[in-house]
Amino acid sequence: MTNENYYEKLKKSHPVFNDLNLDERQKESLKSLLSYSAGSLNSLRNKIAELSQDAIHSAEYKAKKLKEAKAELQKTLDREFSVFKTKTALAQQSLHSATHSEPKDSVEALLQYMQQQEIRAGLKELPSAKRIEILLDSVQRGDSTILRAVQEQPLTSDLVPGDVLDRTSTTYSKKVAPQQLESLTTAKADLEAAEKIKNLTEVALGFVERNL
Repeated sequence: MTNENYYEKLKKSHPVFNDLNLDERQKESLKSLLSYSAGSLNSLRNKIAELSQDAIHSAEYKAKKLKEAKAELQKTLDREFSVFKTKTALAQQSLHSATHSEPKDSVEALLQYMQQQEIRAGLKELPSAKRIEILLDSVQRGDSTILRAVQEQPLTSDLVPGDVLDRTSTTYSKKVAPQQLESLTTAKADLEAAEKIKNLTEVALGFVERNL
């Protein structure tokens, strides 16, 4: 069965999946989760059919066995989903490594800290618009010194509005690490879709379980 067929089968067999919209790339990147989602629902239906034919054991016994089967399916579903969390974390780490220069030793770390303090003190004396202008100009030149100084500001300080800082950080990443940023953006999109598939699968498993 193709990846698209798993996707379409889920939408046709379980109405809860009708809100799931994936492009061709995501159908491919999420194929393992789509496959497991369809497989888990089929497995639970088969278990229900098996227990329904059991004329020996009590309803309590059947309910217990069904609960155990569902728990195993949930465990594997969680494991399949965790792959996308790991991919996103690795992409974040890769982007951070490409856009941040870590101090080589404690002396360099101290010098960096002192430099950032001086930068923040200087910016504090300027009007807000001027601070933003200086920050943007430095980032356009590919220099992250001022950006990092502002990002490391104390929580009580507000040198640059948060939304401006976020956009500036993204601008810098696009300039110096476009591939890593694109990889992270893709990983986040897949993680969001994977979480939706996981949640919808859990809902569908609940519907199937109630058929016993």
